Amino acid sequence: METPDDIDLRLRGNDLHLRLLDGDVTASTEIAEIFLPIVVGKLQKWNPNLHDPHLTDMAADDALISYLQRPSQYSPTHLPLDKYLIMSARGDLLHLLRKQQHPGFPKNIQ
Repeated sequence: METPDDIDLRLRGNDLHLRLLDGDVTASTEIAEIFLPIVVGKLQKWNPNLHDPHLTDMAADDALISYLQRPSQYSPTHLPLDKYLIMSARGDLLHLLRKQQHPGFPKNIQ
């Protein structure tokens, strides 16, 4: 069940997404300001013992840049923007970790 905060965030994400598609030059900044801390926080919560905690920042940045470069690939009818960015950043984090092949690669990465 969605909380009022979840609903507000979903509606805010939908509005910003439409503004981005319409070419609003401030939408990308607002999206980054609102959603980047949420994505980083979720990745850090899921993966508190990474050998390099900055990887969560890199993954979140990569996911956000990818979305901002191709916003039409996102469909608000499937997922709220925060969930979409978290899912994308999680994939980017796994990719970064596999690329590094660090000996301490956590087996239970989320």
